[in-house]
Amino acid sequence: MAMITYIKRNMSLKKQFFIFCILSIVLSFILTLVFVSIIGITLAPLRSVVSIEEFAETNKDKLLKKSFKVQIDKKFKDEMLKNEIGNSVNYWIILKDKTILYSYINQALPKNTEIQPIQYSKKLFDEKNSETNRLILKPLVFNGEVKGALVLKCENRFIFNIKFISKLIERSMADPFVNFLILLPAVLFSPIIIILVLSLLFAKGISEPLKQIIIWSEKIKNNDLDFKVDVSYKNEIGRVMEGFEDMRAALENSLKEQWVMAKARKDMILSLTHDIKTPITVICGHLELITGPYPNITEEYKEKSLTIITNNANRVKTLINELNEVWDLEKPDFLLSRKDINLVEFLGEIEDEFFYICNEKSINFSIRHSFNEEECSNFDAFRIEEILENLISNSLRFTNEKGYISIKCLRKDEGLIFQISDSGRGFDEKYINTIFERFYKGQSSENEKNNCGLGLYICKLIVEKHNGWIKAYNNISCGAIVEFFIK
Repeated sequence: MAMITYIKRNMSLKKQFFIFCILSIVLSFILTLVFVSIIGITLAPLRSVVSIEEFAETNKDKLLKKSFKVQIDKKFKDEMLKNEIGNSVNYWIILKDKTILYSYINQALPKNTEIQPIQYSKKLFDEKNSETNRLILKPLVFNGEVKGALVLKCENRFIFNIKFISKLIERSMADPFVNFLILLPAVLFSPIIIILVLSLLFAKGISEPLKQIIIWSEKIKNNDLDFKVDVSYKNEIGRVMEGFEDMRAALENSLKEQWVMAKARKDMILSLTHDIKTPITVICGHLELITGPYPNITEEYKEKSLTIITNNANRVKTLINELNEVWDLEKPDFLLSRKDINLVEFLGEIEDEFFYICNEKSINFSIRHSFNEEECSNFDAFRIEEILENLISNSLRFTNEKGYISIKCLRKDEGLIFQISDSGRGFDEKYINTIFERFYKGQSSENEKNNCGLGLYICKLIVEKHNGWIKAYNNISCGAIVEFFIK
């Protein structure tokens, strides 16, 4: 059975079919030999009896003559040698009054032997030898009158007790009986049985994994992915199961990602709702003052209220834009707009954008690199510029006058490294590992009151879309350093 299991799990269906065909032929041949041998041994006495009866019927007119004993004894010897049955068979030729004319072995006539006008067979129990024999009586009828009988005794084997076999013995000659009872089953039934058994084993090797696939399909249909696919098969079925397991694992990961994204979006919406509530309240309050029946409000105060309303509206707009951007970046199918970007021109534009802002705050702003005028790199310029703007804006909020903000850019490992450093207060060491998570707002509520905590998280998403990394740490002297790599 272990061999069959190995074949079903490790061999291709084509090889399995070929092996099962060869096994069918070999096992059918072996089973036929075994079947013929067993039936031949079992029916040896029966064949002898049938053969002797046929001989007696042919020579019926000579049986009642003692001179015929020589011929019938010779027939007995031949049958016993041919079927290797030893002395288990005996015969008696008796007259109508049960007088024994002659027999093969000098034994008394079995008790309860009755001469009847028709042939019969019955069991006899030998108390002396504690064995059961079969007694067969064949009447010798001449001109409608019973003159005597042929009595045969042989081993009472189980097959003699089958009525069908007994009737067949009585009505058939030796050769037709053997052909029908032995050759037909041996030649016909044995291969059928073997082919049927091996076909069922072959079919089972296919149907069992298919049933499992159906069960697993139903589980997937019901969103139940908490199961493992059997991938121990090394054939076509194994490849199907491996593909099914890959599909299950991919679906499981996809559902987990969807669940995480759904939870993250829920958290972002709740956070956004909380962050928007304050500016909306401020906007509504000032609108009520401007439009309400308050005669003491001056034009100057109204202009100041409009400025406050505009600032808070812009704050709401910024919050919503950041939330939309996060949703876009978190999509698995989000694609960057990569192009070959001239690095000197790109960094020059960043420098032009922030040089005057930093100069107005008396902050030294510088960009260092070693690129030549024609050197290019492939990345999404809009998104990388967004990262730099975000990081520089953060540095501006925490860098005092006479301080500095520095950007350094260089090539490394088939990519670019950007390093933004400043002379600000740096990061709190307790939170430095969480600054790129959603809704991180720093420790200063005064500086971060207009921040929804998505800026650094957006930077992280953009870097990851570029197959890169981002990290933050504090400068040895003072200030913070944010470093990111993009391929």
